[in-house]
Amino acid sequence: MERSLLSANQMAGKLNEIRPYEGSSWLRGFLLVCLCCYPVIGARYLPFGDSGRYMSVLAGPLSLLFLLTTGARQWRTVLGEALRWALPFLPFLAAYTIVVLWYGRAFDYSSVLTRVLYGALIFAAARMLGVRVRHLVWAAAIGCVLYLGAALVEVIGFKLGHSMLPAGRAVYMTENGQLRASGGGGNPIHFSDVAMWLVGISVLGAVCVKQIGTGIRWGLLAAATAGLLVCVLSGSRGALVALLPLLVLVLIQMPKRRRPLALGLSLSVILASACLLILYPPFSERLWLAWLEVKRYYTEPVFTYSSVGARLEMWRIALRVMQESPLFGGGFVSYPQLMKDIPALGPIAPSLLQHAHLHNDLMQSMALGGAVLFLGQLMTLAGLTRRAFAQPFLMWILLAGLSFSLTDLVFHNNMIFTFFVATWALFSAAKVNDEGQ
Repeated sequence: MERSLLSANQMAGKLNEIRPYEGSSWLRGFLLVCLCCYPVIGARYLPFGDSGRYMSVLAGPLSLLFLLTTGARQWRTVLGEALRWALPFLPFLAAYTIVVLWYGRAFDYSSVLTRVLYGALIFAAARMLGVRVRHLVWAAAIGCVLYLGAALVEVIGFKLGHSMLPAGRAVYMTENGQLRASGGGGNPIHFSDVAMWLVGISVLGAVCVKQIGTGIRWGLLAAATAGLLVCVLSGSRGALVALLPLLVLVLIQMPKRRRPLALGLSLSVILASACLLILYPPFSERLWLAWLEVKRYYTEPVFTYSSVGARLEMWRIALRVMQESPLFGGGFVSYPQLMKDIPALGPIAPSLLQHAHLHNDLMQSMALGGAVLFLGQLMTLAGLTRRAFAQPFLMWILLAGLSFSLTDLVFHNNMIFTFFVATWALFSAAKVNDEGQ
């Protein structure tokens, strides 16, 4: 009796499983390529790049169309899995909804909501199409190489003269007048953040994925090196912070007998990177400048604008907003709006007025929605951490995002949040698909 009951439960589980798509191999291949081209998000040179269009124009609508035409007999299971995938994001969405209703302003709420909805569609489609982790790793490696090509086009074009750069593209410069690669006129910080995400995916692919050969593993590491060069050419210091959690993840994933080798290789990479920075003065000078800017901010009697100093001043303002309006914050739209709505802040340095945010995710939540949005985001991060536990790729996506959010925005930036949600959806589905293989 107990044996037959177990068999019945096993049969019910199989009936509730999502069956992979078994239709046209050409259609499946086309949709797989569309989903796996997620690296385009970070570079403006690439189609659908430097925005959320990968989700809103390509992957999201195609996933919905695919599910509508092929998943009719599995809707209950498909929607159930998609809802469970989206659950960790709900506290942030709920808190954001409360803040929007409180202030009667839209902010970027619609962007956040649609990213999660599209992410759920992409997750469901990736489950049915049988997306594997190795597919996503190969895509990341290709993305690293394409990003380096884009960065070199900009740097070489700048060296040859401004006229060699593509028309209509913005040019970003370091403090000493050197070009910062931006992937085609986008923001160099966002360009380097996504490049670093791709670097970590490529490295973990070389370490964790079992279905690839030794030659491909070395190819993945070479692609990761290309991605690191992108970060250097972009002149972005914040992206390199994510190297620390990446090193920890690699050491954890390595078998114990290989950890000394992994540590030696990591130290070699660090040493090689240090030599590279010395050979590329624009970036090494910016690293040293960061310390000087921190020292100047705390020692000078009057605030002097700088990249790091501006962030420190923004965070001071966010904490002051939280102090004046702890529950719902200041409904941050702009610095002039904050000065008008919260007179106790006093005057804000004119050099900050050009900025539209506070260059820190949690500080942005404080200034926008106070304790409500701040706690909502913390609950979402806790839920994502629970999902990512013992899953190296998901943990990397989360830890890298947390690293970037220290000096920039992830949840509050359309392009970066698009990349975060898209990769979280794809790797979540691929993990389940690989386990059921």
